[in-house]
Amino acid sequence: MKTYLYEMHHVRNEKRSKANALDCVISTKLCEHDLDTTPVGDLYGLISGINIIDIPSDTDLQKELGFAAKKANCNAVYAPISSGDQFISTAEQRQKIASHCNSLCYDMESAPMGQIAYVYKIKFSALRIISDCADSAEDYEKTCHMRQVCYQRY
Repeated sequence: MKTYLYEMHHVRNEKRSKANALDCVISTKLCEHDLDTTPVGDLYGLISGINIIDIPSDTDLQKELGFAAKKANCNAVYAPISSGDQFISTAEQRQKIASHCNSLCYDMESAPMGQIAYVYKIKFSALRIISDCADSAEDYEKTCHMRQVCYQRY
């Protein structure tokens, strides 16, 4: 059984970012950025029960997703993806997550889906389309324009 996850999401907008709005990010691994049981001696991001921090992303599925992105004329970037139950909108939030997970983009669904697939031994990889890099009003206006172009194009 193959599992994919496609959806729009947010990307960090820093100098080391390798993706722009409307690019595809294909997971190389997944991380739960808001799991913190360090007060009881665990490592940050440890998923209790399965005792891992980085959820693996299947390399064969990564290749298939890369092929699909290329066929759709979408720039594909291979990078870690972090998930959590918060909307990431500040530099402080991005820096904290980056210091632990080194993720290129953030969402709320990929890592939990990857965790379920891992537990049930199902191949999994996620493809996320960058919806915005909005760190300022100017970036937001560019993103809105890009979305309009995308809607007209497809």
